[in-house]
Amino acid sequence: MKPFIELQKIGLDFGKQTIFEDLNLQVEANEFISIIGKSGTGKTTLIRMIAGLLAPTSGRVLINGEAITEPHKEITYVFQKPVLLEWRNLLENVLLPIELERKVTTKDIDKAKEVLKLVHLEEDQAKYPHECSGGMVSRVSLARALITNPKILLMDEPFAALDSITKEQLQLELTQIISTYHSTVIFITHDIQEAVFLSDRVVLINENSNKVNEFIVPFPRPRHKDLKFEPEFQQLIKQIYESLEMIEG
Repeated sequence: MKPFIELQKIGLDFGKQTIFEDLNLQVEANEFISIIGKSGTGKTTLIRMIAGLLAPTSGRVLINGEAITEPHKEITYVFQKPVLLEWRNLLENVLLPIELERKVTTKDIDKAKEVLKLVHLEEDQAKYPHECSGGMVSRVSLARALITNPKILLMDEPFAALDSITKEQLQLELTQIISTYHSTVIFITHDIQEAVFLSDRVVLINENSNKVNEFIVPFPRPRHKDLKFEPEFQQLIKQIYESLEMIEG
């Protein structure tokens, strides 16, 4: 069986600087993987290529066996800093991807309300972004990503700016949402604990942006926050941390 997402011998140069060289990565359908590496290793660049926003210098990005050369309608990108339109309320912001494609229907509005309920904002749909906390804005960004039922969700440190309590709440909600939508997720983070809690697999890349190690996360789903206190969970975090230290020298 072919992998759902495949990066084959990816190379990328910016001028004289090599960002990627002979990078290979495979992701199965419905798999959740996190990519970890220090700043400057090309993590965001990597998912931009998967999204079809950036072409590699060499190699291919394949989705379900087909080469990606431009943005794909079944791929949704969640940015590190949520971008909401200040003059639109939360419901209208969630509907934006639909509006960019066609006229919004009553069914679309019902769907938008459904995804807002999924992220616990059903009572806040008439609010505007300036009335919302950082956690609420992140939830709206996730709801907007889900309204198109994406097969692939690319998430670039979406919780990085949040306080630890809000971040933990959103991690729990994300695991529940993904189990409902069955999306394939590639998640960028610097937080090893977050990566292990969310993922089926954690991939490390080094300064030359080649995949150097990966760790299978064996814990069953659904996952609960108490998992973070289990010895096996802490041991896996330690292994990844030590591997990351070796990469960084």
